[in-house]
Amino acid sequence: MMEVFLKGKTSEAANEDRIVMTPYYIGVIDGATSKSDFRQEGMTTGQWAGQLVEEAVRSLPPLSAGPDAAAAITRRIARFYEENGLWDGVRQHPEQRLTASAVVYSRHRKEVWLVGDCQCLIGGRSFTNGKRIDTLLAEVRSVYLEARLLQGIPQEALLEHDSGRDAIRPFLVEQSVFQNLPSSASPYAYAVFDGFPLPPSALRILPVAPGEQVVLASDGYPRLFPTLTDSERYLNELLQKDPLCIRSYKSTKGMYKGQCSFDDRAYVSFRT
Repeated sequence: MMEVFLKGKTSEAANEDRIVMTPYYIGVIDGATSKSDFRQEGMTTGQWAGQLVEEAVRSLPPLSAGPDAAAAITRRIARFYEENGLWDGVRQHPEQRLTASAVVYSRHRKEVWLVGDCQCLIGGRSFTNGKRIDTLLAEVRSVYLEARLLQGIPQEALLEHDSGRDAIRPFLVEQSVFQNLPSSASPYAYAVFDGFPLPPSALRILPVAPGEQVVLASDGYPRLFPTLTDSERYLNELLQKDPLCIRSYKSTKGMYKGQCSFDDRAYVSFRT
């Protein structure tokens, strides 16, 4: 049985996550939260990145190898820059790049391809790509908000205005300079699809045995389980206890009042 679920943290119109399904590929795409005020046709950088990655996956030949698929996705985003006169801007200001992570299953290759901070379960084994810079900034945000709580600012006020997110925002912008650097260049380097070449180690290729269950998801799920029900239950229990995401699950962002979670989320489960 296949399970498919897609949910925006605020609304479906603002959702930056996507699910793509073709006769040859199944994928989850996570457009990165925008760090600039870029809008084109009303869409954020994360929404555009997600759309372009989906277009590239839908256009892949059935027998594509993982490196060829990753290169095709990169070219599609680069073409968008070219078509819209954005190259100079995104070279000088990496925070303006269209940025996304993705995890894609190839039906013919019997492989999962993982770039960025999406995640998957294969036969019950978990695979993630955590970013050191996110861990560091999540700790800083946690310290900042814990201090505000101790100073008497109520949690409800922080759910309306996340001053911890404000505190780390300059670093969230600056971290873009680490995108797609080789790991040897900096301990804070990380890989994403952004139209610039991926370092050789960026693409993880994970084999899938016949009959194995596969779960593909964005990082809107703090922990993945083999069923959507259990993955949702874990998320909801965590948000009940820690809606700011500063204790049980430290994140660079928490829930805002009126949101259903701290991030958009996408989940696909199937058996090969």
